[in-house]
Amino acid sequence: MNCDCIPRIDEKLAEQNFALDTSFLLGENLSLSGVTLSVGTHWKDSSKKVRGKKPPTIVVTFCPFCGKKATKDE
Repeated sequence: MNCDCIPRIDEKLAEQNFALDTSFLLGENLSLSGVTLSVGTHWKDSSKKVRGKKPPTIVVTFCPFCGKKATKDE
């Protein structure tokens, strides 16, 4: 991410023993590469979950805290 929101939020969450989930993306063809924020999902109705599958993780393209567009890390 090209902002300092992740370390600032992690610092606040550390007081409660929490941290944000982040992903490290690699690849030349990706519009994002480097460390970016990922948002986990969960099954809304557990009776409809697909056996053997996990809910997807969403990789954000904009910081949900400050709104800056994520760009490649240099």
